[in-house]
This record gives sequence, C-alpha cells and structure tokens, in this order.
Amino acid sequence: MLERDDLTVLTGWAEAVAEALAHDPERTAAILADAGSDAPWRAAMGLAPPTGGLVDAMDALRRFVLANGAPTYDAMLSAAAQEVQDEEPLDRIVRRALLSMLEERQTRRPAHSESHS
Repeated sequence: MLERDDLTVLTGWAEAVAEALAHDPERTAAILADAGSDAPWRAAMGLAPPTGGLVDAMDALRRFVLANGAPTYDAMLSAAAQEVQDEEPLDRIVRRALLSMLEERQTRRPAHSESHS
C-alpha cells in the first residue's frame, strides 16, 4: 500500500498533527496545509511534490482530521481509536499512524482534571 519511505513521511506528519493538537490546536489546519503536495515550502526548498501513495495518504490524513471540525486532542484520540467497519486499507493505515502518535503524547500531557483551585 505504502512504500517504507512514504510510511515514514506519513508518520512524521501524523506526529506534527498530534503535536499541534496537544499544544496548539488552532495550528492543526496550517499543519495539514503544509503537508499538502502543493505546499509552497516544497518549491522553496527545491523538493518535488510527493507522488502516488503518499499523496493519497496525506489526503486521507487531512480528510480524517478535518472531518471532525475543529478537533480537540481528546476528540481526535477518541475518533482515531474507533475501528471503522469496511474501512479502506489506506484509511486504516492513516488512522492508526495518527492514533499511535496521539497515544505516544497522551503519556506526556498533563491531566485536564488537575486544576489550580
């Protein structure tokens, strides 16, 4: 479905999305835009746009995250943890990559229930 290098790139962008959701959720849309094959930084760095499976995977990541409106970390974690009946294989890979990155950060996030009284 995805070449090893493409899976590595997808995981990197899933990590960036997870970091944004954990620390600055308002930046999530900008991160997803930067992940696009037509992002201006690619040309500025002399990089060719991604092709094939990676383009499809990045589109699937964008669709998954944006399907949840303005997602919060907890809402995205819950959505990514949900198994989807008849899920397309690429969508499953994308969802699980994002879930992995979200779960990794979950152990580093302060609990929301702890507040200063």
